[in-house]
Amino acid sequence: MWQLKQLRKFLEEHKNDIDLNSQGIFLTDPEKEQELDDIIVNEIWPGVVKAISQYPLTTRIGINETVKQGIYTKQDQFIARELVFIIDDPERPRRSTISPPWFCRGRIECTPVSYMISFDFTICFPDDFSLKKVMRILREPKMQGCPPELSYSDSSLYGDASLNVSLRNGSGTGWGIRTYSDAREHAYSATMKNIQVIASVAALEANYEDATLFNNLRERILDAYEAY
Repeated sequence: MWQLKQLRKFLEEHKNDIDLNSQGIFLTDPEKEQELDDIIVNEIWPGVVKAISQYPLTTRIGINETVKQGIYTKQDQFIARELVFIIDDPERPRRSTISPPWFCRGRIECTPVSYMISFDFTICFPDDFSLKKVMRILREPKMQGCPPELSYSDSSLYGDASLNVSLRNGSGTGWGIRTYSDAREHAYSATMKNIQVIASVAALEANYEDATLFNNLRERILDAYEAY
């Protein structure tokens, strides 16, 4: 039985832990993990790659990890495997003085019965940006199912003090209702919507006073993060 094999493996790996007798144990079937990993890598992830390949952007997983290395197990009712990735602008490295005024992180979760694709996005507006405009985003009725959050940073990844609007959303469904091809298209569509938000932030960055550029950003945000 795989349960006994995995238990023995865990006990051997942690035999020197002083708190071993107090630890909880979550066991998973390696074969099932591999099946889920194959779905993420071969069926869903290509949708993200297809979207990113159309723009001068890249994806980053962990600390220079490959897609397979970045997948890990989540504790859930069913065995669940998850991949977390960051969308980056290679011309403006994060954690530098030229970091872009946005942060975008995606997640792909896969279980034997369902999948989920989610994103969270932070926009760093200058601290002297119109608070009235920021409130238009925060009060948007179409996002009250998962409302945006506002925070303030004395210094952001962008380098200056900022008003940070954080967004999050996700959706998925059961296998049988959707196919692997549907999930791949879902990943492509969700990634493209976030890329459009990135493009709109970049356009607004050139002129934060431009009302048309702000309205365009607001529309792109609704496209990606609408939640009643």
